[in-house]
Amino acid sequence: MISSQNETRIVLIGRTGNGKSSTGNSLLHSRSAFHATQSGRSITRDCQVARYQYTDTCGQRKALTGVDTPGFFDTDTSITNEIVERKIASQIFEMTAPGVHAFLIVIRIGRFTPEEKNTVDFIRHIFGPDAVRYCIVVFTAEDQLDEGQSLEDFINTAPALRELVRACGNRTFAINNKLNGDPLAKKTNRLIEIIDNMIRNNNGTYYTNAEYQRIERQRQEEKRRREEEERRKKKAEEDALIVRAKEEERKKAEQEIRKIRAEEQRKREEEQRKREEDQRKAEQRERELRNELDSAQRSRRRNSDDDNSISLVRALQTMGLGNAMPPMCSGGMGMPFSPMSSGMSMPFSSMNSGMDMPSPSMRSASSGIGGAHGGRFTGTYMATSGAANGRPIYEGPRGGQYHMTPGGHRSYVRK
Repeated sequence: MISSQNETRIVLIGRTGNGKSSTGNSLLHSRSAFHATQSGRSITRDCQVARYQYTDTCGQRKALTGVDTPGFFDTDTSITNEIVERKIASQIFEMTAPGVHAFLIVIRIGRFTPEEKNTVDFIRHIFGPDAVRYCIVVFTAEDQLDEGQSLEDFINTAPALRELVRACGNRTFAINNKLNGDPLAKKTNRLIEIIDNMIRNNNGTYYTNAEYQRIERQRQEEKRRREEEERRKKKAEEDALIVRAKEEERKKAEQEIRKIRAEEQRKREEEQRKREEDQRKAEQRERELRNELDSAQRSRRRNSDDDNSISLVRALQTMGLGNAMPPMCSGGMGMPFSPMSSGMSMPFSSMNSGMDMPSPSMRSASSGIGGAHGGRFTGTYMATSGAANGRPIYEGPRGGQYHMTPGGHRSYVRK
């Protein structure tokens, strides 16, 4: 996009039929930018704008903006100069802001009228008194000059025209818009050079006034508003992107946290299952060990009882009782038991030999037994759940009853 610094803005003003539209088309290298035809009535009813981009001799891209205006002194009496002036004033500023580089007052050779000198007054009324410093008088229908007649000669033929040219700083140019190709291009390029020289003479500035400044301020304000709106829009988009990125990051983080927590939960459950399995195995092993221990204890008790029985039998055999021992009976814990003490009258006779109780001869024999440890066999036996069950009970020489341990020691019976 070409900046306003590289844009030249021109306004074509003149009487209806003088060739404003054709001159604008020639400058813009176009045949249709503006509607042009030979007519006594104005074809251009409103201001029209068109642009042309080109490269200057320095290789810099530039733009030429031309504005065609409704014609003054229209043959249609309903279109007065005041109406045309108001219409131009209401439209031109928006089209040429921030200002005009050149006003081209278009006059047709051969049909100049004295009232056309008032065109400068119209320009002053619309744009202000200083606008004439930016005016160039452009003569169309150059081919209508008499043979050997110069443009200056033609200007000097009409004092009103000479006054108009003098008011515009004697800046003039003649063109034949019927030309084509290079001849027309050379003419238009020469006119653009004249416009550029005038701009340089005006310190490189364009014409502006309070209205242009107001419009320019309005345009700049609108530009700032659009830029601010664009910035807000861009910032909103960036903020939305940031929010979306943060939301995606948050969701990603939450998903990662859920994944970590799920993995931790899985590990805890796995560890719990392992602990429960280990505990179950430990309990199972404990039960097995207890069963083995109980079985071993029962086996030891059985072996101990067998050993005690064998020891008792051997002791009785040693005492000469042989196999005539009565069966072991359980009375109280650690209490001696005898048929007499239980109220049973069981004489020791051959009739009771089936009970394996000692006969009187055995009893009398056992009465004398005990010399080895000095005790007297009482005829009773230990009745207990322990290893002493079934051992013979003896009475000591000084009283007290006892039984003999497998190690040959006395173990007195508590009463």
